Amino acid sequence: MTLQDDLLSMVQTRLDPKAQAYAGGEAGLPERWAGYASASSAERLFAARAEMDVLERYLPEAAENLAKVIVDVALIESPTYGTCRVFARQIGGKIYPAWSRLPKKHADTRHVAVWTLFAERAPQVLKWLHTDLMDGLTDLYQFGGFKSSAFLTTMEREIDTYAEQAWFDDFANQNNISEIVEVLASGGGGYLLLDLSEDRTADLNPMAWFVDVKSPGEPERVPLYAYLDTWLTISLTE
Repeated sequence: MTLQDDLLSMVQTRLDPKAQAYAGGEAGLPERWAGYASASSAERLFAARAEMDVLERYLPEAAENLAKVIVDVALIESPTYGTCRVFARQIGGKIYPAWSRLPKKHADTRHVAVWTLFAERAPQVLKWLHTDLMDGLTDLYQFGGFKSSAFLTTMEREIDTYAEQAWFDDFANQNNISEIVEVLASGGGGYLLLDLSEDRTADLNPMAWFVDVKSPGEPERVPLYAYLDTWLTISLTE
């Protein structure tokens, strides 16, 4: 078995049992993903490095560190999630997959209302990452990483995660938690959340909330892109 076969098996076990290897050729892919359809691992890795070069403009630490651990790439076709790109990350001598959906404006999300809110109000750069570069980048269990449109959710929908925190009632009374969207999960109890109760499309330096549900501390107001960069690095490369 090849590493691509191993990645497909992991996807079938953890994400979608009906997933198959992508067989559509370059024509059905955006230009940045075309190299992933190659039979050559060297060409697939070249495409991955090129994608990380683009990501580096916005999330430099994550892009640099991901480029160091990606050792191969597979394209997968899922009846549930469509075309997906799966990175094989080698960390501590073991292989860990991380996946993204084909970047576009997906309608087949778990929570269409959440995606609509995100599409209409999210900062342009963040939305561009979803619709033009990569639709999320997480482990196969969605425990850690930059959430795909398929798994975007709100603080209200995930209330069981937050409700037992001492600060939650006051926070919920002061904010519209139905429009606070989870952007990233750290994999260790940390969540990066973006308040979309107002239009943020023109916000060049958006702020977000960082919540650590394993800590008694209150939500911390943080710069969105800096924290997305740092925690994506921690979640997927360490």
